[in-house]
Amino acid sequence: METTSEKISNKQLVEQKPALGKRVMVTTANFRCLGFLDGHDIWRQSFSGEPLKDVLGWEAIESVQKN
Repeated sequence: METTSEKISNKQLVEQKPALGKRVMVTTANFRCLGFLDGHDIWRQSFSGEPLKDVLGWEAIESVQKN
């Protein structure tokens, strides 16, 4: 089983950003959630729209493995 750091290293870097508004799985320092990048270059939670802090990376939803 992968450790958290291995999972993060396997994710796309924050510098390689998804299309604006596209829902992706976002990894922060404390948790993972569905989110998106807004037009002001701010990561936001998908459902509440609240800004996300300490974003470490993201991955396309299609690539998230089901357990």
